[in-house]
Amino acid sequence: MSLLATALTTTLLFGGDSGQWVVEAQSFGVDVQWVSPTTVTTNATFYENYYNVTLIEAWVSYLGFDFGPFDVTDMLDDTDYNTLGFGPTPLSFPDREFLFPDPPADLAMAFDFLTAVSDEGNLVVTVENVEMGTHEYDLGWPFGTVTVNMEGIGLAADITLTGSDDLCIGDTNGDGVVDTNDILIVIAAWGECPDTDEPDEPCPGDCNLDWYVNVSDLLWVIAQFGDCP
Repeated sequence: MSLLATALTTTLLFGGDSGQWVVEAQSFGVDVQWVSPTTVTTNATFYENYYNVTLIEAWVSYLGFDFGPFDVTDMLDDTDYNTLGFGPTPLSFPDREFLFPDPPADLAMAFDFLTAVSDEGNLVVTVENVEMGTHEYDLGWPFGTVTVNMEGIGLAADITLTGSDDLCIGDTNGDGVVDTNDILIVIAAWGECPDTDEPDEPCPGDCNLDWYVNVSDLLWVIAQFGDCP
């Protein structure tokens, strides 16, 4: 398949200090970046970024024929993501790598999904490091299940960005004060959060919601020392 142009489009649902967009992207191996046409506040203390990848599609080829797009959303896990960042703008949120299947199996597809807020308060979405491999897929009659070449991906995601001044993220024990006790909780939980059967179960000490307890979380606690607002 020849390299096709990439596209990224959005529909703005509401603005102000909280913006929500429906973003669609296609890539056949090149990076894609999109900047929102509207902005949120640039001087909030905290920014919450939530997105849910609602659709993943794939274009494939076999024996010189092109097929697709096919809905392959079920290939990826953990398509919901929620994280926090310090204001004011600009700021970047932790990037996510989507990969299928897990190593050491041969790669079928992988890409990085990045979100950030510009100086002016625009949401910036980047899809980069797109890699395509091969995968067993049922093309239907007359081919059946064969090894196809993955040629391109398409995705859709709901993204919400909210600026706020009254969160108390460093209060890990919920007592209304950010103090030494919260630092001790972060240190005790240091490392990757444990896997559980409840994806929404909190991870003590994970202040920025990236599912790791590390220096970033310690900085959240130190920056908020004192009584919660």
